[in-house]
Amino acid sequence: MHLVSSGIDLGPIVAESPVDVLADDTPESLFARVQTVEKRQLPIMLGEFLAKQHEYLNK
Repeated sequence: MHLVSSGIDLGPIVAESPVDVLADDTPESLFARVQTVEKRQLPIMLGEFLAKQHEYLNK
């Protein structure tokens, strides 16, 4: 997962998880597995990001 930038996947990486590439993968099947992992990571990363923002604002 990346922070938003002007290009696709160009922002700083904030989370990574391995996703297996299978011999019979299609672009669509691999994309679906990547999205599954990202959907699990998103609430965790959002919580961490918000916690850090809160700490920053209270300094």
